[in-house]
Amino acid sequence: MAVTDKKIRQKKIVRFFMPFFCFFSLSVLAPGASIAAPVGNPAGPVLLEGNYPTKFSLETDVVLKRKLKTKSSGSATFHGRFYMGKASLYTGNKVDIYGLVGLGEGKVKNFINDSYIIDSKSDIAYGAGVSYVLHELECMSGLLRLGADAKFRQFRPNISTVTRYREQVAVTNDSLTFTEWQVALGLAYQYKKFIPYLGTKYSGMRARIKFTQGSTSVSDNDVEASNAWGLFYGMDVLLSDNMSFNIEARSFDESAISTSLNFRF
Repeated sequence: MAVTDKKIRQKKIVRFFMPFFCFFSLSVLAPGASIAAPVGNPAGPVLLEGNYPTKFSLETDVVLKRKLKTKSSGSATFHGRFYMGKASLYTGNKVDIYGLVGLGEGKVKNFINDSYIIDSKSDIAYGAGVSYVLHELECMSGLLRLGADAKFRQFRPNISTVTRYREQVAVTNDSLTFTEWQVALGLAYQYKKFIPYLGTKYSGMRARIKFTQGSTSVSDNDVEASNAWGLFYGMDVLLSDNMSFNIEARSFDESAISTSLNFRF
């Protein structure tokens, strides 16, 4: 009877939070969002209940602005949108190995002498990473954890439109590649069902952009993020023993916010 009541409570929680999660997902997939790599809680709690050592997550991420360094522009920025699925495998109770796959769209503004805006089509992005709880100790009435995370992601969309001086131009032989990697160190404090966390990250993003406009070949293979160091801070909320909700913000190297819903079966 207790097991049945527990399952009923879990279903009610899912039904309550799912509309909010779907609404946020749709808002991220609306124009004007951006693509980035959410850190998550590197010292986060393991969802203990479940028959298998796996966790599945649905994540949305929006970056309002990330500055870029290019050969020919001092004010280029990266924008876009991203929706990701994540599958994690726990080895022991401290190591989390995971894979990432999702769909996203990217935009580069002020490219080549601040004159071009490049929009990509929606395409598949993929990656992998690992999180590790370095240390944990009891602190007052909760649990303090120190954790690290490292991840890699790549995205190769096709160009959708190219605009120059607010007028769309026709291009051929287009090619776009975005590659991201990131390492992070975070501190989390678990008090009952709430786990706030914060940390610092070092991340890099490289882009290769190429297309032909008429008889002119336009390209830049050395596009990089302007700032590698950033901060992240967020909150995990344990909705049940095998389900949690996360919200996170990032600043300095990028302006971003992300959410995720996590399950263990």
